[in-house]
Parts: sequence; structure tokens; C-alpha cells
Amino acid sequence: MGKSKTSNHSVKRWPLGLAFALALVAIVAFSGGGASVTQNVHGAVYDWAGANPGQDVPILVQTDGESDAVAEFIRSSGGTVQRQFQIIPAVEAEVSPRFISELAGHPDTAWISLDAPVPTPHFFNASAATS
Repeated sequence: MGKSKTSNHSVKRWPLGLAFALALVAIVAFSGGGASVTQNVHGAVYDWAGANPGQDVPILVQTDGESDAVAEFIRSSGGTVQRQFQIIPAVEAEVSPRFISELAGHPDTAWISLDAPVPTPHFFNASAATS
């Protein structure tokens, strides 16, 4: 009788183990590979790169203080630094889409966003309308 209880107990654990194994496989499968999306890159960067194949991606890199190191890293990897901001720790650059994940992993990179025009609303000038 002891054998049937042990056998019954292991049968009950089997679905739990299978669920755990499937969850682990799903996590590994969907975690990405070499060109994975990183946590500190805005999705618009990857969208732009996908919509403009073969072109360097215009980006803004917010740094954790050392903008010079990030700018040099971009240059040494074949990217173009447009400017380094003085008021905020950031770099405006154009880089290869293949380089984005590597740049995101640089210890001084805080956030990478797409360098795109920001539309401004058209304001109604009330004083001009009354004159």
C-alpha cells in the first residue's frame, strides 16, 4: 500500500513540474537574442531602425554623468557625435542599429531615445486677434 501512495504523490507533482518547465522555456525563448531590446532604450529607436533599414539611427543618449566617455565610445564604434550638451548630461549622435544594444550596455548610458522633431502646438494669440 505504501507504493501506491508514493506513486500517486509523484503523479500529482508531474503537472506542476511540467508547468514550471514550460514557463522557463517561454522565458528563455522570448527574452531575445543578440539584438535584444534593452530596458534603457525607448521602443521608438527600434521602430525607426526597422522603418529605415541601412541608415544610421539618430539618437539622444542621456548619461549617468560622464558624457565624454559615451561620446568617445560612440566615435570609436563608427558613430557620429553631433553634439554634447552642457546643461544636461547627454549626447546627440547617429549610430548603426547594430550598435544600439552595445551602447545601451555602456556603464555611463542611462537612457537612449530617438532624436526626432517634437511637434509644437499652434497657440492662439488673443492680443493679436483683438487689435
